[in-house]
Amino acid sequence: MPGATRGATAPRSAPIWSSCARPRGCGTRPRCTSISARRTSSPDATRRRWRRSRSRSPDLRAELETIGRPLSDIRGVVLTHGDSDHIGFAEQLRREAGVPVHVHTADAHRVRTGEKPKTPMGPARPGPMLGFLAYSLRKNGLRTRYVQEVVEVADGDVLDLPGNPRIIGLPGHSPGSVAVHVPAADAVFVGDALTTRHVLTGRTGPQPAPFTDEPEQALDSLDRLAGISASWVLPGHGAPWRGTPADIAAAVRAA
Repeated sequence: MPGATRGATAPRSAPIWSSCARPRGCGTRPRCTSISARRTSSPDATRRRWRRSRSRSPDLRAELETIGRPLSDIRGVVLTHGDSDHIGFAEQLRREAGVPVHVHTADAHRVRTGEKPKTPMGPARPGPMLGFLAYSLRKNGLRTRYVQEVVEVADGDVLDLPGNPRIIGLPGHSPGSVAVHVPAADAVFVGDALTTRHVLTGRTGPQPAPFTDEPEQALDSLDRLAGISASWVLPGHGAPWRGTPADIAAAVRAA
């Protein structure tokens, strides 16, 4: 049966990393896909996950040591959108290791400056909201290093990175919100185009993400997601979804 799977481990057949975390303040053992870094890898490589916040680069290094890979194996970073909680340590990797950072053209200014429109917060519960804020404070997530130089991408681009990730425009959460489809991984990374755990209410299951610029446009973009062939959908907040993009798109609409 399709569904969000706590602690789920994706197949071990992809030359890909996805940025993920298990931030206690963000949810109960979720995996959060906020940026995707790709590297040269053997066919049986495992998806690796690390924490978003810029202070968490030691976690990335620890993961690299675990699989016996140097930092120089990272070929690129792909941002699903330009919000500060999804930039992570991309600028640190760019500056210190020369790793190119890819982002949709429509979010390039946002990722360089942090400028974005104010959006209604929507429903919230004190516990989950304070937990999310506390986690961000602990990890220096409120002091974002914006990315000074980016490689701009567009809808339909297939990037020259291991796994040949393809960019699918999903505007709504932000103008340049995208999904990153990696057929070799049988997975699609959707950022905040949807969520399986609402960071402000704690509610689990497929649903629209909070802090969305244009909610109606975000829902319309789910039609594009539904057309993708994949067995795993990895959102920016919450557990991975084991099932088709069409299934989760329908579940979000029904939420």
